[in-house]
Amino acid sequence: GKDSVVGGSSLVLQPRSDTASIAIGSPTGSETLFTLTTEDLAALRNGFADITVGRTGGGHTVTVGDATFSDPTTIRYSGEGGSATINESLTGFDDASFTLLGSTAGTKLIGSITTQGDPIFIDDGMIIAGEPSFLSAVGATLTVTGPIAAMPDGKGVLDADADDIVFQQALGANAAPLSVDLDGFRIGTQAITAQDVINVVAPEGCSPGGNVTSRAGDITVTGATNLIVN
Repeated sequence: GKDSVVGGSSLVLQPRSDTASIAIGSPTGSETLFTLTTEDLAALRNGFADITVGRTGGGHTVTVGDATFSDPTTIRYSGEGGSATINESLTGFDDASFTLLGSTAGTKLIGSITTQGDPIFIDDGMIIAGEPSFLSAVGATLTVTGPIAAMPDGKGVLDADADDIVFQQALGANAAPLSVDLDGFRIGTQAITAQDVINVVAPEGCSPGGNVTSRAGDITVTGATNLIVN
């Protein structure tokens, strides 16, 4: 039942196999070997030091439906063949931060990842497949270590909102249509390329490491005094 699993230390939830598929939340729209339903997540009483889903080096196929956590949470799928798809909403309440450890295949974001003032760290590239897809860590730092691009055969709209936004590789890394809306006090990116609109709000500055290019839409900058647009 709700709040029936109680603890104050670390909690690890993992299948026996490194290659088992994992479903988190409901519904995920996938058949998996290891499932954490909405009811399972509700049973975890707030108060764990941290929660980890997946095995170290596991090549899991992770599918997230509508899932809520209240403690710092790490999802692991960094092994060969590992991948993750956020179909609905991965939501953090209280002090829940999110760390996603991917395999460089690209974490597919259709829905949203949000916290209430705690960090989001995605050690992977991202494939933006929603119109829009949301990343929100208002009051904290949002970091994505890999390249970010739209679906190769579709269109993506990325809406990112955090105090500090750090994209360590190119944003708009392929020719697929991508729209970008970034809202943060400080924004650090590499090159930004979009097929459509680019909106940037950064009162304390945006520092791209490459060109900012919109192939078809407008580029709107608010407050980002050190943004250089080429």
